[in-house]
Amino acid sequence: MFKNLFSKTPVPDWLQPYFDAKSSMPSKDTPLQNLRFVVLDTETTGLNIKKDNLLSIGAIVIENQEIIINKSLELIVFNDTKVENEAILIHGILPTDSKEGKQAKIALEEFINFLGNSVIVAHHTGFDRAMLTKAIRVLYPSFNFYNNDLDTAKMAMKIDNISTDRQIVDRQKYTLDALCERYDIEVVERHTAWGDAFTTALLFLKLAAILEERGVNKLSDFSPRRIGLF
Repeated sequence: MFKNLFSKTPVPDWLQPYFDAKSSMPSKDTPLQNLRFVVLDTETTGLNIKKDNLLSIGAIVIENQEIIINKSLELIVFNDTKVENEAILIHGILPTDSKEGKQAKIALEEFINFLGNSVIVAHHTGFDRAMLTKAIRVLYPSFNFYNNDLDTAKMAMKIDNISTDRQIVDRQKYTLDALCERYDIEVVERHTAWGDAFTTALLFLKLAAILEERGVNKLSDFSPRRIGLF
């Protein structure tokens, strides 16, 4: 009885390749130009991680410091819960689109196989990572991402010599729109998962180039002790 109560849920077949890939993760001392990044964005029914649901996933691959357009992913996830009109006006995903989307298991399997052991990049990584984790845990309650990640908002704050642990930050200066304006980056299909992922990829490459000039050129240089990006 107690053994069954506390035993771990077996890993489903569709997730096993993802966990197997963990053993071949590159070292944190690998130069950034040799790493594979997956820049992602999600659109959701709202911003409450506990109550809201995943609507779409956009993901872009960066390899050798280049965006690989033909290695990208855009998924609409099935959803039949009510979505507020205000949210629809932002992301443009209609209830009919959601009801024609891929079932969660199919969409999430496609995404997790696309991701593999790559470094995750997002603007405000925590939210996207949390929403994806929540969705996958419906299918596998023990799930946690093992991937390293980078947050473009925190990268920009570091370039400005702001420590998010010790200083009050004007968040409005570090929105995706504000940073794209500052760094002269064209915003593509704003508030679509794919468009925001692509725009974030452009921003990431620009920020990474600035940090590389300052000697930040390996994943290990992005540790909390060094520049506070996690």
